Amino acid sequence: MSKSVLMILILLVATIANAKPMMNRDVAIRYSAVVDTVNWGNLDLTLSFVATEENQEVALPRWMPGAWMVADYARHLTGMSARDTSGQELPLEQLTSNRWRIQCEPGTSIVLSYKHVSSPRGFMGRKLTEQGGTLFGAPVFLFVEGQLDQPLSIELQLPASWGRIHTGLEPDWLSSVARMYLAEDYHQLVDSPFLLGETDSRDFQVGDRWVSIVLPTTGDFDRDGFQSMVQKIVEEEIRFFGGAPFERYLFFFHYTRGNSGGGGLEHRNSTSIGLPLAVLQEDMKKTAPIIAHELFHAWNMKNFYPVGFGSFEYEEPLRTSAFWLGEGVTEYFGWLLTLRAGLLEPQEMLDKVAREIALLEETAARDTISVAQASRTVWEQGYAGGGVSFYNKGFLVGLALDYEIRSSTAGGSNLDDFVRLLNDRFSGKKTGYSGQQLIEALSLTAGHDMTSFYNHYIEGTTPFDYAAILNQAGLQLQLDRQRVGWVGDLTLFGPEHRFYMIGHQTPLGLAGVQRGDALIAIGDWQLTDAEAAEAHIAALMPGLETTLLIERQGVEMKLPLQVAARDRVEAAVSFDRGETADRIQFREQWLFGIIR
Repeated sequence: MSKSVLMILILLVATIANAKPMMNRDVAIRYSAVVDTVNWGNLDLTLSFVATEENQEVALPRWMPGAWMVADYARHLTGMSARDTSGQELPLEQLTSNRWRIQCEPGTSIVLSYKHVSSPRGFMGRKLTEQGGTLFGAPVFLFVEGQLDQPLSIELQLPASWGRIHTGLEPDWLSSVARMYLAEDYHQLVDSPFLLGETDSRDFQVGDRWVSIVLPTTGDFDRDGFQSMVQKIVEEEIRFFGGAPFERYLFFFHYTRGNSGGGGLEHRNSTSIGLPLAVLQEDMKKTAPIIAHELFHAWNMKNFYPVGFGSFEYEEPLRTSAFWLGEGVTEYFGWLLTLRAGLLEPQEMLDKVAREIALLEETAARDTISVAQASRTVWEQGYAGGGVSFYNKGFLVGLALDYEIRSSTAGGSNLDDFVRLLNDRFSGKKTGYSGQQLIEALSLTAGHDMTSFYNHYIEGTTPFDYAAILNQAGLQLQLDRQRVGWVGDLTLFGPEHRFYMIGHQTPLGLAGVQRGDALIAIGDWQLTDAEAAEAHIAALMPGLETTLLIERQGVEMKLPLQVAARDRVEAAVSFDRGETADRIQFREQWLFGIIR
């Protein structure tokens, strides 16, 4: 028996042993999804359930857990019809773009049929093709109003050549139907994507936890070395928290275009991550921080989270002031724990700190928009709400908090202890933490009242004294500024160079640019790539009136654009040659941690 087959059998046995009691065929809601092998990417779907209300309503989410933006997923649904178990058609009325009402009596058994027509690229660029792809739940599976908390099953009818299915859901071991999976409720279903098709799957154990790495079969790079790197990250994060909130965890990897970028989306016990193949081939350690970031979400935002993020509705934006913690502090620990896992050098962490400082200093809105406000407005203004990114400033809030706690407790406590305290207090509690509870946890960790810090730097816009902060660790900061042209952050994605985040009060926002528009030209200059566009805009004179040529839904449009000004900032963080022993100790404890 080969090693890989043996590992799969061991994993299956462990999965059965650890299956939750609800994992049986006694479910209230049943889904089936059939891959259309003529029109690849499309799905034929059924939803079977018993109505609990007169004129039962069903709906499709308008957003996906972890992707905090409203999307019109329902535009991809077509051919919807409803019948009772006798085959009698039931009248169906569309109430809104994503909600339908079925004319029926309570207790009626209903089978709802519809088709999902795949978009050209799909979510995160993962459209289903003849080779497979990623199936995300929110854009596909309707939910039954009032029954979000009911157990359910999902049957997948796929081409036999696609082989093993990878998902965080458990198979229904008692079912006679192949490829049947169970979820404790709708929330688990839409937070557990399926990776389908032929893959290179690798399984390993960390303590009593199982981890799977699922890679594309194409692409030449050191896969064994990559597995070893991921395993070091998992080991470090489980050590950091003293345990894991999952029995098994899955990393789904795919390749992004080009040689830069990449990104990820966290799920309950898995993550979907896009990485540039060129970087994996040249220096795969550069991909380690994003892997560590996404895994850290298994605790931060999945095991403990803000009020309202336990179980929720999917049609209205879910607001919080705490994305600085959920994303920014996660980014901070993604880098710090990658360093502690031996995958980065200390100077690489210092360079990351310098980049984050430069980015915030280049942000014109930093003096008017707090990181808490940027968190609350993510739905309207993207991940840089009004120009302030809660990833960027949240990272620096994490750094400042860490140094403040270490300083005020003479090294007795740190930000590690704060996030572990949140994990201990709010683990799996659907109520989540409030802003006041965060202040209380910070105050307990720091040994003094942290209300003022919270009000100044999180709810307020008080600037950080970076030099004084870093000096505690024997580090020096150098900042150089240059005035350049600016129109807003160019967050261009995909080969069409489509805008992803638009600050409403930036020149781009005031010109009428919308998320999803493709940038073609600036004045007479034709776009070649995003970096070239940044350089071209920086060279323009502030106050210049020019035009943007964009494409929106297949139509080219010219928009007037006035160039504004911003500071281009270069930052460097280095070791202070005149540092003292206590500052060296402070830095060593920060970078390499303290064994609990």
